[in-house]
Amino acid sequence: MCGRFVSPSAKALAKDLDIQVPKSYQQSFNLAPTQLIPTLTSANHLVFYRWGLIPSWAKDPSIGNRMINARSESLSEKPSFKRALAQRRCIIPAQGFYEWKVEDKVKQPYFIFHHDKSLLLFAGLWEQWTSPEGEVIQSVTIITKEAQGNVKTLHDRMPAILSLKNKDIWLSPKLDLESAKKLLSEASLDAVEFFRVSTLVNKPANNSPQCVEPIAMAEAQPHT
Repeated sequence: MCGRFVSPSAKALAKDLDIQVPKSYQQSFNLAPTQLIPTLTSANHLVFYRWGLIPSWAKDPSIGNRMINARSESLSEKPSFKRALAQRRCIIPAQGFYEWKVEDKVKQPYFIFHHDKSLLLFAGLWEQWTSPEGEVIQSVTIITKEAQGNVKTLHDRMPAILSLKNKDIWLSPKLDLESAKKLLSEASLDAVEFFRVSTLVNKPANNSPQCVEPIAMAEAQPHT
């Protein structure tokens, strides 16, 4: 799964994706579910949607807390995701993401990123939900697939990562359902690197560059 990640810097977003970034944008080093996360709904349109998809038919927005990820293998079978896969695809740009592995009975966090530190483009889906009182919430889920390469040593799932050349194809309204599923099956994470980080990241309130600083094995102990 993917339950925490690091958003890109404004400079990286503008340079790598050739988009305008709001002056108010701030990089986050510990994005967590229910927070607003940077999202591309079209090739050059950056918005901020709540992490945790709320289906349009939901009676209560709290369902989104359980829908931060969507399994790529069953998207077209789930009522919560099938229509979004066909009509409301998006991309969540990231600098990297966190995963936890039990070591010596302790859940040790790792930071996972591309070896050249280029952006990771998570495939996602978005929805719009309207409350009985008229409140409108746009929300998003990150699509996951079976872990590949050495990521498997940390977890059995990982985000579905799209290549830059497939970015516009994934976002195109002309993309049919079968082609969308094919892109997800081909999504991969090449040349990945990761290292241990402090358990500071266990608390979403901790949001600083220290969250992504590597630590040595001897330091990999619970943070108090």
